[in-house]
Amino acid sequence: MNPGAANLYIYYRVRPADAPQLIAAVRNLQAQWRSELPGLACTLSRRVDDDRQHLTLMETYTHPQGLSPQWQQAIEAGAGRSLASWIDGERHVERFEPCA
Repeated sequence: MNPGAANLYIYYRVRPADAPQLIAAVRNLQAQWRSELPGLACTLSRRVDDDRQHLTLMETYTHPQGLSPQWQQAIEAGAGRSLASWIDGERHVERFEPCA
């Protein structure tokens, strides 16, 4: 793994009525990033036990060599701008690296 490289886990809440548009937007961004960074693995998941007023979604981004700080910033900034109008509250970004 490269120094400073990590995997990203990003979660946030969305109103159920806004979820279809947000999910489509996330999938478009992820497809774009996969084409720009070969080997990038992206997922989008929904928390199982959410209440009826909000859904919690989580994006994950992993790469065999880890994500460089530049890619981490690009993903955070791009998603933050593109998805902000649908997200209810803050996006929480966490970075993890594999254990040696």
